[in-house]
Amino acid sequence: MSTADTIGVWNVVAQFVVALVAIAAVIIALRTSNRQIEENRNQQTKQIEASDKQLNKQIEESRRLATEERQQQSCPIIVPTKPIPNVSTKQVQGIPDQYL
Repeated sequence: MSTADTIGVWNVVAQFVVALVAIAAVIIALRTSNRQIEENRNQQTKQIEASDKQLNKQIEESRRLATEERQQQSCPIIVPTKPIPNVSTKQVQGIPDQYL
């Protein structure tokens, strides 16, 4: 085998090693990218769950307030049509002609 043949073989081996290193670098980059994507998905899932919990709390609070308001609206207001005898009255401060 001549020197040129030996150099050619080593050249092919070097190119093969460079190709393997490039493939390994691509595989490592893909794995890193997949990990980051999975971490982002997990973070988004947690954020969505927290948002859902907060939204459900707000919905429940709105329902509670609406129920409370309906209950208050359904309570009758009793107003006497004529003066009640033997009851002392007090004037409401700041409002003329208003008495309790």
